[in-house]
Amino acid sequence: MPARQRLVDRSAVPPLAALGCAILFIALTGLAAERLGIPVADLTRDPASTMGVHPFIGIVSTIGILLWTATASICLFSAARARRGGSDEDVRFLLCTGALTATLLVDDLFMLHEWAFPLHIGVLEEIVYGTYVLIFLLYYLRFRGPLADHGLPLLLLACACFAASILCDQLVPNEGLQYLVEDGFKLTGITAWFLFHTRACSRILDTAARANRSTSSTAPSRGRVQPGPGSPATGPAASAPRPGACADPGDRAR
Repeated sequence: MPARQRLVDRSAVPPLAALGCAILFIALTGLAAERLGIPVADLTRDPASTMGVHPFIGIVSTIGILLWTATASICLFSAARARRGGSDEDVRFLLCTGALTATLLVDDLFMLHEWAFPLHIGVLEEIVYGTYVLIFLLYYLRFRGPLADHGLPLLLLACACFAASILCDQLVPNEGLQYLVEDGFKLTGITAWFLFHTRACSRILDTAARANRSTSSTAPSRGRVQPGPGSPATGPAASAPRPGACADPGDRAR
């Protein structure tokens, strides 16, 4: 029995922390509604129910948000799993990809580049776009090795679609079919981004699993004592009688 027992199992800490964050977020939501004079229902209910519009309103944007969320979650989870058997470079690649995707998710979900930054912070939308281009360039230069290993066509397609969506937003008049083209390019880019990185995560986890199996198969068994030079031999060879010696004292009597 261990001398000192743990009060809380380590495996229970992440679920408890997640539940605590959820409760804290609910409490902060109620406090913000009271301080800002906003009805609580406006912050808790579905937007379609609050605005009294059709549930399919914004469906293309909603699907894009789901794909951003899935990509970020898969990359961060794979980074945690790849720490056992995977290379440090692969872990850093997945962590940075998850963080970058989560940033794009928050921007898209809360309209940061087209509403929060220009109207409330004073940063022009063009500056935000330029910052994202610089971030993508640095991301590619830092991880060009892993990116090339997992196939660049899907990633290039994603970047091309993102660029086409930005050009449509900046150059084409905002009317009619323009929204379908702009948001269509954007959703196609997010889908390609999702497919590229989920495939990369699958390959990295397979490599880490093979490395773990190889390590476990070559590691010596614990608790097995290897006989030394002066140790008595064991096994069938040790039980065989030596030449000129009787195996049993009863054989001499006979």
